[in-house]
Amino acid sequence: MGNTPSYEGPFADVELAALAAPLVVFDKRFVSGAGGMRLRMDDSSSTSKSLAFKDATSREVLFRTGADVELRTLLDADKKPIATLATKGDISRVFYAYRPETAPAMTAASNGFVVDASDESELLQIYVKLGELTKTAYLPTDLRVDFRDAATGERCKVEMEGEWRARSAVLWLERRSSGVRTLIARVFRSKGALRSDFFVEVVPNVDLALVVLALALADDVLKKERRLARFGISPE
Repeated sequence: MGNTPSYEGPFADVELAALAAPLVVFDKRFVSGAGGMRLRMDDSSSTSKSLAFKDATSREVLFRTGADVELRTLLDADKKPIATLATKGDISRVFYAYRPETAPAMTAASNGFVVDASDESELLQIYVKLGELTKTAYLPTDLRVDFRDAATGERCKVEMEGEWRARSAVLWLERRSSGVRTLIARVFRSKGALRSDFFVEVVPNVDLALVVLALALADDVLKKERRLARFGISPE
């Protein structure tokens, strides 16, 4: 998956290569094929309601978010739930993803679902803290995903390097047993494309639902922050 002239940003020259074995979190049917996958996302909406992630080539919708203003569910192309997101009480900036069919009891709150803090049945945990805007640039986004590879049972971590606000970042996969880090995705804007569009390039053998959920959550946090800013409210 080589570099093309259409890329913009500091990660334009980063080379992406296929994972040696499939990384599965939600379902093997979401694992990217031999050619990888390039997704297109439109960030013109002010909320996460009914957001679509499309195949950049065919424009076919592959994933959607639910009908709520804030991100609570991730749906597949047929609008069937893949994951439900929740928080645990006062634990700040950490979100927990569950399979809808095995999710624990949840309480609906104004800003999403809440589960009991003692519950440990989540499929993965996502921590998101957006970098602040300085006079000259955005500070890096702190995004971490902790989960277990369903294909091997191995504990893994995905981390973002770059700036979500600028839509310029890469995702690193780290397998805890070896500590080896591998690039699995790149977020970028494309020269000549609409400024409201950006792209996510994912290497072969990666569960696309994992990547989409993490990035959709980062985007949801950003949109929530923008809505609060209109009322002069600073995020936590």
